[in-house]
Amino acid sequence: MAKVYVGNLPLDTRVRDIEDLFWKYGRIRDIDLKTPARPPAFAFVTFESHMDAEDAVRGRGKTRPAPPPLFGKGSECRLRPWIHLA
Repeated sequence: MAKVYVGNLPLDTRVRDIEDLFWKYGRIRDIDLKTPARPPAFAFVTFESHMDAEDAVRGRGKTRPAPPPLFGKGSECRLRPWIHLA
């Protein structure tokens, strides 16, 4: 398994929004979306494979503007991968 941190998300982000961004990179095992009282929200996306997580980071870029309909004009989502040994 491998997790990818996705940060700087608006508070109204839903799990489905995160799925829509990352499904094409591989099988997603879990999405843990955190919406704190103060912005920004963040999520941990767990992929079945380390390679899928790497593809997601490469595909989305380490810091890349997010699609406007989901995150608003000029916002960026930050990605940080790490390996979780199970």
